[in-house]
Amino acid sequence: MRAPRRAAGRSRAPGRRTSLLLLAAAVGVAAAGCGPFEGDRGAAHAQAVGGRAGAPPFPARGSRAPDFLLPPLLLDAPWVGTDSVRLSDLRGRWVYLDVFGSWCLPCRQRHPEMLRVAHELRAQGAEVLGLLLEDRPETAARWLAEHGAGYPFLVLDDRTARSWGLTGAPMGFLISPEGRVERACHGCSHGEHAIEGLPAEVRRLRGRS
Repeated sequence: MRAPRRAAGRSRAPGRRTSLLLLAAAVGVAAAGCGPFEGDRGAAHAQAVGGRAGAPPFPARGSRAPDFLLPPLLLDAPWVGTDSVRLSDLRGRWVYLDVFGSWCLPCRQRHPEMLRVAHELRAQGAEVLGLLLEDRPETAARWLAEHGAGYPFLVLDDRTARSWGLTGAPMGFLISPEGRVERACHGCSHGEHAIEGLPAEVRRLRGRS
């Protein structure tokens, strides 16, 4: 028996509402950053760090930056001199850590600006390191080869992600030459935490010390 036309018409309405909700969610993610908690990789990461609610908070301003030893993504890149990078080996220099994922829409959208900021920071003698969160190295390498990688990218492990309280991307941390956190943000796109203000902030902090 053929279904009544009116019933078929009602069945299409939830689909339109669902599409609008998905569009609104996508806009919100682009504005505020995103977390790697969708799909199998997201579930594995959520279990590793304890999920959003249970994950430790990221380091507070003034706290000592947790050390790490991580492998670089692009071993043949000219800026990689060893098989791994240890954060504490960069003491005496300002360091900016940028948490990135090629799966993350806000990360991809702001990448050209991040490249410009990194160029300015490195011209001041600071170091910039990208930290790949829940990203497949081969996928990230292809994306960065196409869009540019003006600074080293390191492959995060679960222990380091947990010690830094990483629950999504983009996130950013400015580390002082003494190894302390001067700035920590999630999203890092608006107001005082916008990445375009980093070079001026480093100049200001240098003048204060």
